[in-house]
Amino acid sequence: MIVASQHYAPATHRLAAQLNATQRFLYPFSSPRFASRGNASHCNAPRLGVPQRNVSIPMTARPVSQLSVEVAALAEYWQEREEITYAQMSELLGRDVNGGDPVVQGALKQLFRRHGLCFTNIRGHGYRRHTDGTLLGEATWNRHRLRRMARRSGQRLTKVQNFEMLTDQEKLQHQSHLALFGAVSVMASKKGITAIERVATTSNEKLPLGKTLEAFR
Repeated sequence: MIVASQHYAPATHRLAAQLNATQRFLYPFSSPRFASRGNASHCNAPRLGVPQRNVSIPMTARPVSQLSVEVAALAEYWQEREEITYAQMSELLGRDVNGGDPVVQGALKQLFRRHGLCFTNIRGHGYRRHTDGTLLGEATWNRHRLRRMARRSGQRLTKVQNFEMLTDQEKLQHQSHLALFGAVSVMASKKGITAIERVATTSNEKLPLGKTLEAFR
């Protein structure tokens, strides 16, 4: 059963009621009036009215409609907050929640697609909303990661033992990927980003690909 604390907004109470109604529709035999007939044991759903904080229903056992309602509830509760903890999520949904929970991942995607909100994970704690500054910091970190991946992938491709035994299509695939990884490695380096900055502008418009490539001629 979804339990909303008194300090939650009225919208959260309404969403919690929707979740409970969905659960009663999807799992009618989990209703307390069926418990005395011994039917509750034949249902995989949790019994209504019984706290389920330590029970996690597998994704495969949770119908899509219930997942959608839980995602909507969490996204609405999450939207106005700079930070949210796993404890708060668990209290809202009535069960233990972690970062890999499909409802959490669904809410993250929904907040990004519909509201343009980005969050970073705080290991073992929850999520914090990105600021403009932290998004730029994340971009720098991803650039370094991208360069490492490109260099490592290129180095592995050079370990092909019998290049002449490859088919013509495989040779083209090998050479094109090797060239691509080399280009990405150069463009993602400190010198590469400095070269792009020379042709970039301070406007909010995306730099065209052609102009970006001109920086490396």
